[in-house]
Amino acid sequence: MRLYDKYKKILFGIIILALPAIGETSLNTLLGMADTLMISHFIGTDALAGVGFTNQIVMMLIFIFTSFNIGATALVSRNYGKQDYNALNKIAGQTVVINGCLGIIITTLGMLFKEQIFNIYDLSPEVREIALTYFVIIIVSGIFMFLSFSFAAILRGSGDTKTPMYITGFANLFCGYLHLWALPGVGPFPQMGPAGAALSTT
Repeated sequence: MRLYDKYKKILFGIIILALPAIGETSLNTLLGMADTLMISHFIGTDALAGVGFTNQIVMMLIFIFTSFNIGATALVSRNYGKQDYNALNKIAGQTVVINGCLGIIITTLGMLFKEQIFNIYDLSPEVREIALTYFVIIIVSGIFMFLSFSFAAILRGSGDTKTPMYITGFANLFCGYLHLWALPGVGPFPQMGPAGAALSTT
């Protein structure tokens, strides 16, 4: 019975840690869905296609950096469990610096080679122009996006999976609010089209 209680406690602890991480992932997916729905409703099919092609590239970068930061989470978690906070701080600092440097490099390369990147697609001139407009703005957020991945990885490794979920939830609400104003051009906001969608997401 004691063994059963022990495993039940471990399972319960895993679920408590995992549920906010699942919630964060779901909110990230929801943000992309809301972006797609609003663009299709307020702008049109050409904009939807252009943003879709851009997001394929962005999602590839997200996948790479998420995988990279899983290693950071494991190392932080190990040292957090051992209560070796000096090693934990060192790993956390290296993770932030590496993500920041790679974010700057990728953002710079993206800006320099944006034309060549979109040559891999067979796009109409209209869709290509929208895709480039969206990409130029969204790639600037890459630095901050990659840094946020490192912060989230460090927090998860330290047993805090709720804070990244709360931040992602706030980002969803804030982005949705900006979309409702910037895309159709309400109040002081001009009608910005795909650029407005990119700025809101950024």
